Amino acid sequence: MKAGTKKFTPPKLRVGFRLLLYAITLFFCVLSIAETVYGYFSFMVDIVIYVVAAVSLTVACFYLIQNIKEGIRRSLRAVTEGNVLVNRVYSDYRFRTVLFTFFSFLLNLFYAVSNGIFGIINHSAWLGTLSAYYIFLSIMRSGAVRYERKLSKEEPDRNLKMQEWKVYRNTGILLALITIALGGTVILLVNREGGKSYQGYMIFVVAMYTFYKVIISVVNMVRARKMKSPLLVTIRNIGYADALVSLLSLQTAMFASFGENSNINPQVMNAITGTCVCIMILAIGIYMIYSSGRQLKRIQNET
Repeated sequence: MKAGTKKFTPPKLRVGFRLLLYAITLFFCVLSIAETVYGYFSFMVDIVIYVVAAVSLTVACFYLIQNIKEGIRRSLRAVTEGNVLVNRVYSDYRFRTVLFTFFSFLLNLFYAVSNGIFGIINHSAWLGTLSAYYIFLSIMRSGAVRYERKLSKEEPDRNLKMQEWKVYRNTGILLALITIALGGTVILLVNREGGKSYQGYMIFVVAMYTFYKVIISVVNMVRARKMKSPLLVTIRNIGYADALVSLLSLQTAMFASFGENSNINPQVMNAITGTCVCIMILAIGIYMIYSSGRQLKRIQNET
């Protein structure tokens, strides 16, 4: 990271205040789920409960992640000193990002294949569109990993920077195209032809993981932009798009599990959330295409 850039850290809280924050978060999260199931309060009270639950969960996750990172950092310090590979993973943010992206690529590929198979077996167009979405993500992530391996063997120069911006541009094009598959998914959701459901308490595990995924994707995207690396920003933008669709999928699962007695119309909410997700991903793709065009033109004009 360049000198002069400050890393964002939340204000320090004493242990007692952190425990209070976690307790408030747990209370409002449980209350929001209970309200979704039983609908005791008015619409305005529902909005307050959901907003407080979302805000407190976001803040609590920041502090929880900070605690976990500090614990992991202390635990791994002794290990990294004696192992070259582990030390590089720990200290080299770019290498670590690309390494974890490879595992994300494998996970996306698994989702693409599994959703495609189940879509064919169950004659589900919704699972088919999800499969197409994960195929797009797999292509983008594999491309980022492949180019990073290629670029890491070359000396930094003007041509290298141009190649990075071309990867950035191509990913923007794919992100713009991916909204076609997402648009199909939203249309199917509105027509009640799709959605996921989870057995038992699995829905709560999926919810916590999805919120963690969204928060981490935002933090990583901001951090990558500060490092001024087109390839890192590319990887983080892909992760952000992945997290947004996971959030939409979670919403459909929440309605499938708890929405029967709710006054909220699942079709309307899925349409609103799905449209917002499509717009955000499309906006990211268009911005990547536009900014990469400007940067490539600037590099070509340099003497």
